[in-house]
Amino acid sequence: MADKSRERNSVDMFSNYGLDERQREISAKLGFRCFRMLYLGALVLTGVWYLVYNAGSQMPYMYVAVSYLALAMLVYCIYAVYASKYGVINGISAFSFTVTERNTAIVCIIGAIILPFTSLFEDPWLLSVVLVLAAIKSIVLYFCGKRNFKVLDEQMKEDEEDE
Repeated sequence: MADKSRERNSVDMFSNYGLDERQREISAKLGFRCFRMLYLGALVLTGVWYLVYNAGSQMPYMYVAVSYLALAMLVYCIYAVYASKYGVINGISAFSFTVTERNTAIVCIIGAIILPFTSLFEDPWLLSVVLVLAAIKSIVLYFCGKRNFKVLDEQMKEDEEDE
């Protein structure tokens, strides 16, 4: 017999835990569209960096890495926005978003403000950009978690009215 407690403890936004068949289908379609978007975005971004390199411009690898990170976070947020629109984020993840992501955003913003004034890192401004990206992602996930619960509540009201 499968250990259900392990499955519950390892859920994330892409987990099907606690979703019905309709929600799983919507989640799979959104996931496929976002994966395709990530692939095409990485393809375009690679082409852009190739053109920049061929133009004779030497970009530090960290800028390239941050651009790919920004693309991945953008697609992750797009998935979260659409998944919350349809109420297909599992309840554990949505609750986690509403509890932890606000605090994560605050810590990231404080870090992004303080970090440029320290000499701990070679390029503190770039790390500040990464922290700002993380803060934006956290804020988006926080509101997506709230919106997911609202959508699920509306669906439950509609189901009760139909009975």
